[in-house]
Amino acid sequence: TELLLTGIGSLAGSVILHGELFERLQAAHRNYRELFDDSIDLILITDRQGVITQFNRQAADAIRIPGADLTGRSVFDLHTFDETVFEGGFSTRLTAEETLSYESELQTSSGPMPVQVFVRRIRLENEDLLQWLLHDLTERKAMDALQDDLISMIYHDLRSPLANIMYAIDMLGSTVPPGDSTTRSLIEVADRAADRIQRLTSSLLDIRTLEAGQPVTNRTAVPVPEIITQAVDAIRPLAKAKEQVVETEIPGDSDPVQVNKDMITRVLINLLENAVKFTPGKGEIRTGAKASGSGIVVWVEDNGPGIPPENWQRVFDRYTRLDNRDLGFGLGLSFCRLAVEGHGGAIWIEPADGRGARFVFSIPDAPPS
Repeated sequence: TELLLTGIGSLAGSVILHGELFERLQAAHRNYRELFDDSIDLILITDRQGVITQFNRQAADAIRIPGADLTGRSVFDLHTFDETVFEGGFSTRLTAEETLSYESELQTSSGPMPVQVFVRRIRLENEDLLQWLLHDLTERKAMDALQDDLISMIYHDLRSPLANIMYAIDMLGSTVPPGDSTTRSLIEVADRAADRIQRLTSSLLDIRTLEAGQPVTNRTAVPVPEIITQAVDAIRPLAKAKEQVVETEIPGDSDPVQVNKDMITRVLINLLENAVKFTPGKGEIRTGAKASGSGIVVWVEDNGPGIPPENWQRVFDRYTRLDNRDLGFGLGLSFCRLAVEGHGGAIWIEPADGRGARFVFSIPDAPPS
């Protein structure tokens, strides 16, 4: 009898324990469902083939399809999906334990909705499923459009008065007596400042057109030494003020390259201005070019604080700021990347010989098709 009671007691304890575990499991499912439905983003759960099995309220409200119709549909019918976004294709990349992301458009009853898609594998109720989180980008896209309009307005509104300022400085310079070195020096400072504003406004407009995918126009055959000489002459007064030495390696036998001269010269000026800014006083800056295949490779090297390798790609993004190297809002280097890539080339950073940074860009001779 005692043994029987002991067995019953153990069985009762197991039942109570299993009951508690079941309650915890049910509570976890409820919490998951509440988080699932209360998310501000759209969430879809699909099988490995992309067939929808679950979705939250935000997805149902945005897509506005009755639940019975949405369940069982392919997620690929609801948004634009480009398998080339993932190396090796969609199914191959999703075998790894990682979250993949891309921009797309979700088809809704009120029209296409720009979204950022995040997709990852999950285990739910012992099933191998996919979770699709779609973040609405409508407000961000609207802000981007306003920003582009602002940039265009700034450029067009500044262009006319800036041209008048440059003309007035030029006319004023022609009236200065030869012996008045002080006045002439001040006029030269104003002239360089006006030129820099002109380059900045032109780069702002170029960023807008290049990001829109418009091709680079006004390409002509330009000697490489001419580009380097013009860029170095533009920054030489800045380097002189810091007692810096600017060394050039100009190829003497290179063929002309088919480029937009003004745009590529501004690329090199931007890189040289960064080098002057971050190179200490009495430091050294080197720039040069060499033939490479059917084009050229141009570099600028300084002996400033340098850039950590993990940031070598990020510095070319817009509005990037690094802790050890104040790059402003990143528009200068962003313009460099867009301008070089618009010519069919590439820009990157290499380890410098010593301390500092070495920026390199390539330009093919033939225009991109």
